[in-house]
Formats: sequence, structure tokens, C-alpha cells
Amino acid sequence: MEISQASVFDCEERLSKALDIVLKEGSVAFVSKEGRLFGIIDDRNISGGFSDVSKVKCGNACVKCPSISQGVKIAELLDAFLAGHFKFLPVVDAKERVVGAVSRSDLLCELSRLKLMPKGQVSEYMKSPVHSIEGGRTIGEAKTLMKKEDVHHVVVTDKSMILGVISTFDFIGLMASQKERQSFQFISEVKDFNSRRVSDIARNYVSVKAGATLDEAAMAMVGKRESSVLILEGMKPIGILSAMDIFKNVRKSMEKKIDVLIGGLSEDTLIYHEALKAGVLGIVSKFDKSFAIGRMSLQVKETKSVFTLHFYFDMDGKFQTVSCEGHTIIEALAVLSKHLKALFEKAKSEKMDKKKVEIREVDG
Repeated sequence: MEISQASVFDCEERLSKALDIVLKEGSVAFVSKEGRLFGIIDDRNISGGFSDVSKVKCGNACVKCPSISQGVKIAELLDAFLAGHFKFLPVVDAKERVVGAVSRSDLLCELSRLKLMPKGQVSEYMKSPVHSIEGGRTIGEAKTLMKKEDVHHVVVTDKSMILGVISTFDFIGLMASQKERQSFQFISEVKDFNSRRVSDIARNYVSVKAGATLDEAAMAMVGKRESSVLILEGMKPIGILSAMDIFKNVRKSMEKKIDVLIGGLSEDTLIYHEALKAGVLGIVSKFDKSFAIGRMSLQVKETKSVFTLHFYFDMDGKFQTVSCEGHTIIEALAVLSKHLKALFEKAKSEKMDKKKVEIREVDG
């Protein structure tokens, strides 16, 4: 997975410098102390109250965030993003120095590449119903609605026409006018913000049809650099799906018991079904924490008293095949287990060697 460049500021530097990145570029800033990760500054965890940000130190404005090590497993990456509503997370080396960043969009692309998206339509995973507010209503009313309904997104409408979407996470970045953003005046200093019409701040929305897949919804978010999509039935919004919803469902699917599809057994050899499954899963389960393993199938073929086993599976997004023969099914299974174990051990060793090289390069 690609790692983006990261903006890092020392905890003693002024907050105004970090905000130049956060507010003008729509990115985040990481804060370091003595070279090590100390915290993060983004447009949603700064709650205001700073009358003069040129006098505030980054170390006093940042919040703690999870960090990601180089070569991190997908499950751990998902857990890190699910631990808080961060748009980006820092990638750190062995000495906890920030070497890059990973965004929600980066993770969505990686989940798609590894084919880890749960099957089914977005309508099965979306949050519903969708709450809406007329464009002529105020931001204060929108806040009240979100709090009452315990939702993070509201659709802004003009009668039956969708004007856009607003979220609780938009407010901090939008509470200042463009002129005030550039001079870094904060929310507490912006007068009558809550009395503004919601139509003034509604963002363009991204939508997919109710029959779309999670993969299609994810790519729609990535393409428009958004973190949620509206689910439409015709032109009517029936639900909303966020990147965090996708992360939760992928993580949930990864926790399910892994299984293998077995085919090719005859009436005479059907009695070996459970033995074959147990043998294969016994090996796979020892390595499933080191690799993203999925879509497993075992095909049995019998010719002239020789049994051939073909095991097909995905490992870290790459298709793999292991085949072997034996005079009996049990003999063939023993050979398959040996070859499969060797494959996993070799791949694990190569992955560890690669990580060691990366650490040496960073330290060097």
C-alpha cells in the first residue's frame, strides 16, 4: 500500500504554521516531540478557544492518535482507523519517527485491491433512514437535529431536490469564512454562524444506487475524495454509507471463521469431507494472522487409484495454487499439508526479511 508524504511540526512550533496545512490544503499535521510522534492536528479535533493561534504551540493543540508501523497487517490498520474518526493516520518507523501517512481513501483502495470487501449490496450495510433538512433552515437547527437523532450526516433539500450533505465533522472547517480561515481566526470568534442557512454550507454529494456493491461505493468515495455516499432508490435517498461503515463490516467479516469449499468428492469418498477440511484449515489457521487469506477451495480428482488435490486460495490479494498426489486421499492430504506449510513459512520469512531491510534503510 502506498504511503503519502506527511507534514510534521515540532511540538514547540506555532499552531498557525500547522493550520496553514490543515485548513488550506484539507490535510492534517502531525506533531513530534524529540523526533517521535506526539499527536495530530486536523480540522475536526481543534475545538477553538484560541484567540491568537500564532501564540499557541502545536504540542498544546494536538490530540493523541493511533500510529501505524511499516508493513502493518490489514486487520491492525482497520483497528487503528476504527479507534477514532481520523482522516489520516501516521506511519512510523522502529524509532517512532513519522515517515508518512495513510488516509481513509488509501485504505479503501487497499481493501478493494485485496478483494476483502464483503459481498452483497450497499443497501444491506447502509444506515437508514436518512434525515433531511430544508436548505432554508439554520445550522443551529441542523445541529439540534443531528444531536436528537444521534446521526453524523444530514441531507440538505429544497422540497424534493437534494442540494447536498452536511456532517458534524464539517462544522469546524466551515465555521470560519474563507477570509477568516486565511488569517486563522477561530470558531469562537465567528459571529452568528449558527444562524446561517444550511444551504450555504451544503457540500456536493456522492451517490450510488441501492444495488451497488461495497467496492463500487468505496471507489465512488475515493474518486470524489469524500468519506461517505448517499444510497439512492431512483432519486430518493434511502440510506447513507461511510468509509467507517465499510471498515467495520470488513473487520467483522475478517473475524468470521475461515472456511474452505471442497468439491469433486464421490459417494465413496464423501466420508473424507471433514478430514480434508480439518487438514487444510489446521495449516491455514496457523498463518492467517500473518496474511490476508480468503476464497479457499479444494478440488479432489481420482484417476486410476491416484488422488490429486488442488488447493486454490487468495493470499494478500494474490491467487495461489498448491497441488499434490497420493495413492489415498489421506496420503495426498499429508503431502498437501506439507507443501502448504512450506509455502506459508517461506512467504512469512520473506515478509520479515523485507521489513528488516526497510528498518535498516530508515536507520541508515
